Amino acid sequence: MAPITSPPSSLERSAQGQFVERLARLPWWLLLIALAGVFLFYKITTDELYSIILDRLQQGIGLTLFVTAIAYSLAIFIGLIVGLGRV
Repeated sequence: MAPITSPPSSLERSAQGQFVERLARLPWWLLLIALAGVFLFYKITTDELYSIILDRLQQGIGLTLFVTAIAYSLAIFIGLIVGLGRV
């Protein structure tokens, strides 16, 4: 025998009821994080101090990648020389 359930109310059947149910399941924390991200993006793109900081960061990241590539190349070269020196 099937369990007896009450018929859905008119609010649950309406489009408004479905919208309310969707909002109830929405991860509000994700919405807050997205809003904070939009605010920070706006603040960073419009503030002169942040613009200066981002320019310095770009220079630093470029320099870091350059030094890493040079150091890795030198390490491979030195390892090759030492490895061949054992032969």
